[in-house]
Amino acid sequence: MKCSPAADAVKCGIADKIVDSRAQVLFESGAADAEIVQNTKTDDARNLYKRLAAKVDKLYNSLDLRIKELAVVRSRARMLAMMRELRKDIKYLLGLKKKYPDVSVNQDNLEDVLNSLDAQYNSVRMRR
Repeated sequence: MKCSPAADAVKCGIADKIVDSRAQVLFESGAADAEIVQNTKTDDARNLYKRLAAKVDKLYNSLDLRIKELAVVRSRARMLAMMRELRKDIKYLLGLKKKYPDVSVNQDNLEDVLNSLDAQYNSVRMRR
């Protein structure tokens, strides 16, 4: 028969006994009136990371689509506008990576794309 982690802790001497609730522990410790303060920073950080990861995925998908669309655009003005939008989004992603290093952004790849895009932008802008 497999024991629960709590039962294993009691068996190993890590814990005194198994209790039903935190309130019971506080009562038996003589601290029933102690104020319980919840630290939500871990949950907040987890939620922020999930939102950032979703936003990064959405931006990557958008970048991929717009780069493909850029290849078929014929209007110089539209091409320049699309390139400016792409540059803005890439710089935003790079800023997220700088502010939140754990966000899954391939910084080297994005910097290469940004440099290439800048060169193409300048080339198209100089054409008449």
